[in-house]
Amino acid sequence: MGILPKFCPEKSATEAHVALKAALKIKDAAHQCSLDWFGDIFERKLYQELGFSSINRYAREALGFSDTKIGDYLKLTRDLKRLPLLKETLSNGKLGYTVGRALSVIVDSKT
Repeated sequence: MGILPKFCPEKSATEAHVALKAALKIKDAAHQCSLDWFGDIFERKLYQELGFSSINRYAREALGFSDTKIGDYLKLTRDLKRLPLLKETLSNGKLGYTVGRALSVIVDSKT
């Protein structure tokens, strides 16, 4: 993962394009990393050690997640557990988070 390019107005079109692509790549990597950590906290019930009775309560109170975001993270965490090839493809950056989320709805372990 690279360094997040600082926004600076007045860049050329090419410089702005390169900076945007770099930022999007970092965003996808950050999403995947946050999913990995969230999944670990969920699977090992680490939220209990942090003083929360459920993953939902932890995500809402400690992370500031909306109910929709909690549902998205839980669904994708479960989907990636049953789809290890998709998880690996996301983790190594061959697919972005958004594409991975869309694919998790339509693929299964055979496809």
